[in-house]
Amino acid sequence: MAPPIPHPADPVAASKQKAFGKQLTPAIADSYNNLGAIMATQTNYADALKYFERAVAWSPSLEGLDYNMGHAAFMAARFSEAIPPLSRYLHLHPGDSSLRGPLAMSQFMTQNYRGCIDALKGAGEGVTSIPQMQFIYAESLVKTGQVTSGKERLNALEATHPEIPEVHRGLGEVWVLEGDCQKAIDELDKSNQLNGADPETHYVLAKAELQCGSTSVAILDLEKAVRLMPDDASYHQELASAYERAFRMADAEKERRIVEQLKASQTPAAKAATPTEGKSPGR
Repeated sequence: MAPPIPHPADPVAASKQKAFGKQLTPAIADSYNNLGAIMATQTNYADALKYFERAVAWSPSLEGLDYNMGHAAFMAARFSEAIPPLSRYLHLHPGDSSLRGPLAMSQFMTQNYRGCIDALKGAGEGVTSIPQMQFIYAESLVKTGQVTSGKERLNALEATHPEIPEVHRGLGEVWVLEGDCQKAIDELDKSNQLNGADPETHYVLAKAELQCGSTSVAILDLEKAVRLMPDDASYHQELASAYERAFRMADAEKERRIVEQLKASQTPAAKAATPTEGKSPGR
C-alpha cells in the first residue's frame, strides 16, 4: 500500500513518498517494456514503440530495453530511430551479432555508409554470409570512395547471385563512376529486367544514357523514375537538366519548380507540421 500523500509542510513524509516512488520506478519501466514486447510479437511495432518510449521515460538504462526498442524501430522501417538504441546495445554487448544486421541496414538506409561498414565489420559469418548484407557492405564501400574493393565484392556477388537486381544496379553505378556508359547500361538493363519498378535503376540508367549522349532515351527513364518516386527532388533535378539538354525549356522550368516545392516541404518547420511516422527512408 502506498503511503498517504504528504502534507507540504511534512518533509519526513515527503521524503518517504519520494523513496517509495524510486522503488516503483524499475517495476513500472519493466511493465512498459513487457507490454511493448508483447505488441512486437504481434507485429504491432507502432504500439510497441509507444510502450518502449514510456519505459525509457522511467528507466532509460533498463536491461533489454535498447534491444527491444531498436529491433521494433527497425521492423517498423523507422531506421533513424533504430540506430541510437541498437548502437547503445551493441556498445555494451559487442559479442552479440544478432542486431548487427539491423544496425548495418539502418545505417545504410539513412545513407550513413561508414556506419554500415563499421557495423558489419564486427558481425559474424552468420550475418556476413547473407547476400543482402554482402550487397550493402559492397555498396557502402563504393559510396565511401573505396570503389575498387566495392566493385570486386559486387562482381563476386553477381557471380553467385545474378538474381538480385540491386547487385546489377550497384555495378551499373560503378561503371557510371568509371565513365564506361555502355557497360553501365548493360548492367542496369539486367537490373531492369529483374525489377522494372525500381526508380533508382531508371535514375542511374538515365545517367549512363546521358554519358553516352542518348538524351531522349535518358529523359524517358528519368520520367519513369519520377513517376515511381515523385517525392525525390534529385530525380526532378536530373530530369530538368535533361530537358534543358533537349531544349525543352518549359518542361525544365516546370521540373525546377517541383524541386523547389519539394525542398521547401523538407524544411524542419514543414516536417514538424506534417510528421510522417513509419515512412521508409529514400536513398
